[in-house]
Amino acid sequence: MVNARLKVIYADGSEETAELIPPVNFDDFLIPAFQERNETVYFSDGTHGLVQKITLDPSKELCKFTVEAVANEVIVNILALTLMKDNR
Repeated sequence: MVNARLKVIYADGSEETAELIPPVNFDDFLIPAFQERNETVYFSDGTHGLVQKITLDPSKELCKFTVEAVANEVIVNILALTLMKDNR
């Protein structure tokens, strides 16, 4: 079940969406990590964060980033956003 969505919206109105679904790429930060896809970063013995990667179209201009909690009782926190250019 989709718990949340991360969306990157381009200037032309098109978008890239990452659906956060436990245990595939999302989990509860207060218990040991159990998600399968993302890099896990531990802040202490009891808490962690996930590095969610969204592949963007380098030919399009970015306009907006949105976060939407979909399921009941879901809280999504964004600690940081980073853009990385692939020079391959």
